[in-house]
Amino acid sequence: MPPRVAEALGVARCEIITAKDVDAAVAACAKVEPRVVLTTSVLRALKVEDAITQLRAPRRTAEHPLLVMMSGDTGRSEGDAAKLGAQDIVAKPFSNDELLAHVKALLTRSRSEATVTPDNPARDARALRRGTGPPSRAPP
Repeated sequence: MPPRVAEALGVARCEIITAKDVDAAVAACAKVEPRVVLTTSVLRALKVEDAITQLRAPRRTAEHPLLVMMSGDTGRSEGDAAKLGAQDIVAKPFSNDELLAHVKALLTRSRSEATVTPDNPARDARALRRGTGPPSRAPP
């Protein structure tokens, strides 16, 4: 992880766990169950979309907010993030404040979605986009 990322998130006293590759990231997410996952768009021998698919595969990490740090790209929208399987994109270069704002927004959005009723349309829409269908519900 670039020192700037650790510096930006350290201000908010976030615990940061790094991984050297996508396999290590999947293993770390399975152990820790992070509140937000950050990845760069520049990965060795792997497209970011494929990395995100692998990160989303385990049931425990399927719903965690994912932020992509995208090199050389500006003007990305939430729709562009959804195409990648992420919730948000922050364009590189970014300031510490900008990265922190994106992470805080994801944490806030994640908390509000988690506190909605079990009939959570946002969660169901994400599941449908991933092709998994809406989550099953236990009878009342």
